[in-house]
Amino acid sequence: MAAGCHDVVPPPTIYTPPPEGQPEIRDCGTGDITIAAAPAALGSPGGIVVIGWPDHLTSLTVLYRADGQVAKTTGPLETGTGGTAIVELPDLAPGTTYTIQAQGMAGPSEGSDRSACVALTLPARADALTMTVAPNKNNVLSAVAGVSCATGIKSVRVRFRADGGQWEETPTRTTPAATGGSAIVPVLGLRPDTTYTLLAAGEDAAGQSVQSGTSTFKTGTLPPDVLTLETTGAGTGYTMISKVGTGTSPNEREAFVTIVDSAGQPVWYAPVSGEDFRRQPDGTYTVSAGDPNPQIETTVGVAPSIYRQYDVLGNLVHTWRASGFLGTDGHDLRLLPNGDALLLGLEFRTVDLSTDGGAAGAHVLGNVVQRVRPDGTASLTWDAFDSVALADMVPAVGRSAPVVDFTHANALETMPDGNYLVSLRNVSQVVKIDAVTGGELWKLGGADSDFKFVDDPLGGFSMQHGLVALPDNHLLLLDNGNEHNPPVTRAVEYELDTAEHTAKLVWSSQHTPRLFCVGMGFAQRLANGHTLITYSTSSLVQEVDEHGAEVWTLSDPQPLFGIYRAFRIDSLY
Repeated sequence: MAAGCHDVVPPPTIYTPPPEGQPEIRDCGTGDITIAAAPAALGSPGGIVVIGWPDHLTSLTVLYRADGQVAKTTGPLETGTGGTAIVELPDLAPGTTYTIQAQGMAGPSEGSDRSACVALTLPARADALTMTVAPNKNNVLSAVAGVSCATGIKSVRVRFRADGGQWEETPTRTTPAATGGSAIVPVLGLRPDTTYTLLAAGEDAAGQSVQSGTSTFKTGTLPPDVLTLETTGAGTGYTMISKVGTGTSPNEREAFVTIVDSAGQPVWYAPVSGEDFRRQPDGTYTVSAGDPNPQIETTVGVAPSIYRQYDVLGNLVHTWRASGFLGTDGHDLRLLPNGDALLLGLEFRTVDLSTDGGAAGAHVLGNVVQRVRPDGTASLTWDAFDSVALADMVPAVGRSAPVVDFTHANALETMPDGNYLVSLRNVSQVVKIDAVTGGELWKLGGADSDFKFVDDPLGGFSMQHGLVALPDNHLLLLDNGNEHNPPVTRAVEYELDTAEHTAKLVWSSQHTPRLFCVGMGFAQRLANGHTLITYSTSSLVQEVDEHGAEVWTLSDPQPLFGIYRAFRIDSLY
């Protein structure tokens, strides 16, 4: 193997403990810490270590020693929510072999501490670019490359290929050419149980190409909760999928949120099952799942959610909840340019519905729209109870249910003018909200619509899902169509004229034969003018062209699943 690139080797033998009070390298475990190491690049002393750790660790320390020497320690690293880090060890000597260990302490509920080891031999002379490769503890379809750059290297990327395959590469990353340094480069979209050859490639300040030696890396086996889907036609890019149970069978289970390629093969996943799975503008992913520590009582049978935010390696970077003792609704969340999150909250009120077929002390569940800061405080709140009449619920909503689902907000959108939209399924209405005051600007659909539907043979949408704001005041959504006669689900695009107060149907598409999806679903306009439609409870995703002709489909071979939303992205990075 070329100098400057070293694979992880089996744990070294344990040596005699050092004097009392000195740091000690212990038995190397086989737990959930990952570690890999490489020499630093030319002009940078020592070596680099790449470490991955789970979110239940309360502390993490790196220890290292040469044969016959007392171990040294970096001191504790910040573990936070779990993640991946690159650690520089500048005092390693050339021509020397070191044992390096990551030691982590788990919380009380996780049992004993964790550790992982690697051996590293520094060459007498370093290369201009060095690299080490570690497995990604969150996702077997990716790897973590730690790259060390000599002074003068201005950019770096990682090239990789499976045995017998074509070379692929990560996006190029700029580096501080004046000082050199080290960086983590995610390598994404790998195949399971496959051996890859990898190398780091870069350019110096003069535009000359440099590269590291090669490393080999074998991916792991896919966990059973990552499912492969079936496709037809010619698709492009990658499709994000969140699959949930339809409630039709006691034996069904959910699956990890997954991204598949155009052939339906998984290329990315996070080890969590969730409803709303969305790529945010900053490149991170958010997933809604059941909240283990809800802020409201759930005695009325409603389970609040929590949003977990992940980076491209699947490391948890933040969690989001509604503010002010509200439950969090898991239907949608949008990260805003200022770092805040626009999300939905759950609010319960006791209401007299005895004149409308319900109980005198009915438990009524409504929604709020909140803009929440990263510290958990709210900078804006809009409350549906203050804007929408209970009498506007569609007839399909049961007034005598243990919990009366008043609004059932299921989608958010940011408008080009900076204001917000919210979709209220159970009143068949979309409301525009002022982003400064939190006031209502207009309502589309429902009993008190500010717009008249034009050129729509079905007279507007019914119990809709999903919202996409398009240019020129157009709005795209999935019309679930529960109250159409007969019920039918379709994707619809309206042109809104706020002066004339009309909503003109300018495009629509429905599957042949017609489908009716009782809930969930989405419609996304793609850059090429096509539309990606999620027929949720039919476990079908269909891409159609401008004329509604089918181009590509994705379906779930396990029909007990429903697809909450499919969303197309161009890149995993």
